[in-house]
Amino acid sequence: MEKNKVAVIGAGLMGNGIAQACATAGYDVVNIDTFEAAIEKSKATVEKLFSRKVAKGSMTEEKKAEILGRLTYSQNFEDVKGAFLVVEAVPEKIEIKKDTFKKVDELADAETIIVSNTSGLSISEIASVTNRPDKVMGAHFFYPAPVMKLLELVRGLVTSDETYDVVKVGIPAFNPEADAMTVTLYIRPVFPAPYCRRDRKRPRPKNLEGYALVPSPQRIPCRLCV
Repeated sequence: MEKNKVAVIGAGLMGNGIAQACATAGYDVVNIDTFEAAIEKSKATVEKLFSRKVAKGSMTEEKKAEILGRLTYSQNFEDVKGAFLVVEAVPEKIEIKKDTFKKVDELADAETIIVSNTSGLSISEIASVTNRPDKVMGAHFFYPAPVMKLLELVRGLVTSDETYDVVKVGIPAFNPEADAMTVTLYIRPVFPAPYCRRDRKRPRPKNLEGYALVPSPQRIPCRLCV
C-alpha cells in the first residue's frame, strides 16, 4: 500500500474537485469512473481551470504540469489497489453507494480506508456491505472542493479511532492553502439530524469539533456552520 496514493471514485462535479485537491496537495491520484464521457469532461475541466490560472499568473506552466502529472484517470475499479485512502463521490443514492463500497472493499488493500462524500446518508448502512466497517467513515467536502474551507467528518457506529485520526490529519492537507475548519460529527440514530455546538457571539475558531447533541436554541444544524 502506498501512503501517497489516493483513489477517488466518481469523476463528476464533486469527484473531479476532490481529485484535483488531492493532486494539488501532492498526492498521486487516480480518478475512477465507469463512464468515459465523465472522465473526458473531468480532464477538460481541470485543464481549462489550470490554463486560466496560468493566464492570470497565479500558476506557472511548470506547476500545472507537475500537478497534472500526479492526476490519472481510469475506468477500472482494480486501480484502487495500492491506495491508502479511497474517497467515494458517486450519486447520492444509497444503493449506488453501497454497490460502490462493496466493489472497492473487494479490491482495495486490507488496510485501505474508504470514506464517503455523502451529505446525509447513513455511514453505518454504507459500511455494512464491507468487511471493514471500522475503516469506513464520512468525509463530506463542500463545493467547490479545491477551495472550500469546511469539511464535515462523520463517524459510523463502528468507525475506529485509528481510522478517524488518519482521515482527520490527512484530508485537511488536501487543501493546504485553506484555513480549514473541520466539523466532526458522532451520529446517533435517535436524532433526525446531526447538530453541533456553536456560539454565534464568539469569533469562529479555525477548527471546530462538533458532536451530535439534542437540538436546542443554542445549537444549530452543522450545515449552517459555514
